[in-house]
Amino acid sequence: MNLGVLSLIMIFVAIFIGFWRNINTGLVSLAFALILGQFIGGLDAKNIINMWPTNLFFMLVGITLLFSIARANGTLELLAKKCVRLYV
Repeated sequence: MNLGVLSLIMIFVAIFIGFWRNINTGLVSLAFALILGQFIGGLDAKNIINMWPTNLFFMLVGITLLFSIARANGTLELLAKKCVRLYV
């Protein structure tokens, strides 16, 4: 089986697991990428981790944390209500 087709199947499985178990799909996808690269692609785990853009990864984690805090304390809901009120 082609490595591209297998990775496409694994991303669909990761999305299914994310919805079914209610866990972060991105983390499941990263785990699948590590497994796919190491066992099927023949790469070393250190090389796989070095290929990931760590700056982008930490920026996305930080933004996700910021928005989860804003959602938990009600800031996003208040902002949405004010934006709708300005538009209508």
